[in-house]
This record gives sequence, structure tokens and C-alpha cells, in this order.
Amino acid sequence: MLERLLRRSPHEPLLHCALGEVLADAGRLDAADAALKRAVYLDPKLERALIRLSIIAEALGRTEAAARWRARALAAHLAEGGADARG
Repeated sequence: MLERLLRRSPHEPLLHCALGEVLADAGRLDAADAALKRAVYLDPKLERALIRLSIIAEALGRTEAAARWRARALAAHLAEGGADARG
């Protein structure tokens, strides 16, 4: 179903993110990684995708990449006025 929706709306980052989450939950980490990266390409501040990318990178043993994704997720969170943005 998600793939059909993506064919209709290929530029919708949340659909790519949802596909990435489904693939990750199914253990298809490389495919999930690709879908989530597409989501972030379309929306560089999509926290949900950034966080999931950090989790996948960590699971794949890519600790430096995981740290970079976490840093981007935190920056996106703070830019949106996240709870930790109090000064």
C-alpha cells in the first residue's frame, strides 16, 4: 500500500519515512536506510527519519554515521522550538 501511495506522491517525505520504518521493523535495514535517506533528502529537518537513521546506523555498526544522524535530529528538534530549546 505504501509503495502504491509513493507512486502517486513520490515527493512526500512522510511516505518515504513510513516505508523506511516498515522496512526497518521487518529487518530490511539497507532498504530502510535508503527510504529514510530519501525522506531526509525531501525534508532535511524530518526528525522522525533522522532519529530512525541514527538507530539503523548504530545497528549496522556505523557509529560515526549514527552520531551524525543524532546530531542532525537534535538540531532539527531545537530549530523547531523543541522542549530542550529553553535558554
